Amino acid sequence: MTDIEKYAERSVIYNVFNFPITNFIGFKQNNQLYVPEYQRDLVWDQDDKNLLIESIMMNMPIGNIFLNNRGDSTYEIVDGQQRLDAIIGFFNNDYKWQGVYFKDLPKTMQVRFEMFSLATYITKYDDRSKIIELYYRINWAGELHSLEELIQFDELLKGGDTQ
Repeated sequence: MTDIEKYAERSVIYNVFNFPITNFIGFKQNNQLYVPEYQRDLVWDQDDKNLLIESIMMNMPIGNIFLNNRGDSTYEIVDGQQRLDAIIGFFNNDYKWQGVYFKDLPKTMQVRFEMFSLATYITKYDDRSKIIELYYRINWAGELHSLEELIQFDELLKGGDTQ
């Protein structure tokens, strides 16, 4: 077997679902979400949470959720802990978005939020090394935007020309 052929043996097996937020609310209420030891602490500030909730309210796609089915009706959060914490926290009225708690939103907006679909990849591995490798590969790369790039992006959002 060549080195290249070894990659086929290491391919990740997963299913993709579009779960409405209500599924994750239920998972949380039933203690079915497990935060593993390799996850970092909750680091999102209120601005991060507000931007996510705003994106959901505008029906914009957000990042995928990656779970590992632990086989005991619980799901290990491989990726998406910050997003799920923000979503569930808002639903539970832990903080306000646009000065309003979830419970005080118009019913149509509550339903829009609850029915928003999260693209969710679910694996089923018992082997910790495979799960940790998946986490690493999802999160290993990425560069923060420079201040100049952020200013340019802000100008584009405002409709300005940055050229």
